[in-house]
Amino acid sequence: MNKRRKYILAILYIASLLCIGFIILKTVSRSKLDTQIRIFSNEKNSLESRMAALWKIAQYTDMEVTDTLVRAVQDSNPYVRIEATKLVKRRREYRAIPHLIRNLNDNTQILHQPTGTSLPMVKIVSYNALKHITGNDFGPVESQDPVEVAETLHRWELWWNANAARFGMKPSEITPDYETLITHSALSEQQRIKYFRLALQKGYPGLPDIVITLLQKEKPDSGLMFLALCSASQYKMKETVPLIISLLEKELKVKQTTQAAARINEVLVQMTGRNYGPFYRGIPAEEQNDILSRWKAFQPKG
Repeated sequence: MNKRRKYILAILYIASLLCIGFIILKTVSRSKLDTQIRIFSNEKNSLESRMAALWKIAQYTDMEVTDTLVRAVQDSNPYVRIEATKLVKRRREYRAIPHLIRNLNDNTQILHQPTGTSLPMVKIVSYNALKHITGNDFGPVESQDPVEVAETLHRWELWWNANAARFGMKPSEITPDYETLITHSALSEQQRIKYFRLALQKGYPGLPDIVITLLQKEKPDSGLMFLALCSASQYKMKETVPLIISLLEKELKVKQTTQAAARINEVLVQMTGRNYGPFYRGIPAEEQNDILSRWKAFQPKG
């Protein structure tokens, strides 16, 4: 009985030593990880030291490692973004997916050593990582056609919104290049109107630039011009008033009063609070020219 008891005590003693040793090793390992995370997180450190720290961090399996790598994919330095993307690809870090999709818009040119040419390497490695992690391919990102690239990003956005819950995540706001999709004439007007409405719904920050481009390029009676005028009025884009007055003048030079001219005039009234008279079918030329002259002489405040 005493022998059995001694045997059990010996086993417990050895087990306790192993546990203590494991705790010590874990503590030391954790301390080393924390040190590397601090080195990497400090953007004042040299690129070489931050990259070395990132490689060491990737050797651990703690949850904080994933958090650090996901943050690194969004780092301000493109070389860090590239290396972090390669690491999340190797580890199949699905939590990086929305950030990788955003990086498909990253056109930072980096010298590609094997070819000696500058390439948008962040975009390229992000594209490869997304294919590897998800098994999907929604089109090219290196095409010379900006519309094709913008549509690829939009397809990734739609896929992520539909599948984020499958990864235990919430859909993230991923903004495609709406400016290209809306202003490029390679797409049909119906497609461009669809993207315009999406940009309006999402409060796209580049909306004023899009409206200005449409006011300069689109036909006065087109659906896109109608949306541009409505947006300029709704969002009080006073910087567009001179453009809209110029648009009215061009429309009246081409033909006598039209529905488009009447609409443009109404928008100007709504935006400025000035009313120099309505355009209507059969309006005398003198009256029409007088209204146009008053608009041309109008100087918007601010």
